Amino acid sequence: MVMYVFLDISALVTTLVMIGKFGATCAYSIVYVYTTELYPTAVRHMGVGVNSMASRLAGIASPYVFYLGAYNELLPYILMGSCSVLAAILALFLPETFNIPLAETIDQMQKIKRFKRGRTDRNQYRFSKRGAVEETNMVASKGEEV
Repeated sequence: MVMYVFLDISALVTTLVMIGKFGATCAYSIVYVYTTELYPTAVRHMGVGVNSMASRLAGIASPYVFYLGAYNELLPYILMGSCSVLAAILALFLPETFNIPLAETIDQMQKIKRFKRGRTDRNQYRFSKRGAVEETNMVASKGEEV
């Protein structure tokens, strides 16, 4: 739609394209920081790697979306816009990570995300400075122990 309205104003089109590229680059950078906070330590590297692989595959496939313009001129724009809006809506359901310590085990992450699941006895103990075994406790929100 922008291309139809501003065909003779190339400086404005270039500015809008650069703003769009800047926003995409910022979002791509934020994804790496946020995904490391979402996954517990036990699977953090694997989770970031899988997300990185999925984003690279989408980046490989994205140039081919514009071949849909052969069927309808607006179809690539509608597809990219609807994917962006869907991603923004789904991001609203992700948990808040501000002032919450990173989860070390999968059980702790399930409690932070408030999944109802039985507790397993793996990776929930740590050694204190005096050598005694203590259970790891995290605070997901005020007054709630994880």
